[in-house]
Amino acid sequence: MTIHHPEIRPDFKNGYLWRYVDLFKLIDFLSKPKIFFNRLDQFEDPLEGLPFDLVDKLLFTQEDQINREEYNTGLNEDYDTYVRSDSLVRIKLKEDIRKYKECQFASSWHFADRESYAMWKVYSGSYGAVLKINAESFLNIVIEEADKHSSDHFTDFAYDLVQYKNIWPLDFNETSKKGEFSALKKDKSYEHEKEFRFLALTKEIIVDQPQNFKFEIPKMNTLDWNIVTNPFMAEWQEKAVEQLCEKFGHKERFKRSETKIKLP
Repeated sequence: MTIHHPEIRPDFKNGYLWRYVDLFKLIDFLSKPKIFFNRLDQFEDPLEGLPFDLVDKLLFTQEDQINREEYNTGLNEDYDTYVRSDSLVRIKLKEDIRKYKECQFASSWHFADRESYAMWKVYSGSYGAVLKINAESFLNIVIEEADKHSSDHFTDFAYDLVQYKNIWPLDFNETSKKGEFSALKKDKSYEHEKEFRFLALTKEIIVDQPQNFKFEIPKMNTLDWNIVTNPFMAEWQEKAVEQLCEKFGHKERFKRSETKIKLP
């Protein structure tokens, strides 16, 4: 894969990347360390990965077609021609959006120096955990593995902190730099995520395009990382996660959350 480095490499200092996961993804990770990529059409945000020109078009197709009674007969085309033309525009836009989303895969991480109450509530569930890892060393290892990765399907790899912009409703003063990846921006309503992303891209959509894939990190155990339990867990649940970590040979990486919660 071709590696695309950002113009300015993120300054991680002593920060961490956090991956908030449910119990099933935790077990999957512990069995063989890997990072998980989701296709962008699988994300909750319907604007994921869209360049500004498609967001612009989407904005102007939100309204229903004008009905025959309201149609301005002074326009250059009759009503039936307008309906056919407008319908074609909407169909093409829908297809363009599908192509953009299905060719981009993202692994999303929270960048911070400590746990986030909001991220626990939104992304982990009551029985989840978070993978906490030294950001700088992790980034170096992932880039190294991506550089060695050979694939007939995935052709490009990028990474950076997500930029938060006024996407919806669209601020027409917002711009993108030439060559900037559209999946490295999100609407400001998601700013609390403080997201860092790895991106894997395909040049074209294939038959049975996967919805996700896993990228193994063989050198994971050489890094500084921990599994931190959810602060909403009862003591016996924390113990169960600790035993799970021990079963997979990672007992020393088990940590309890430092977030204080008033439990019932």
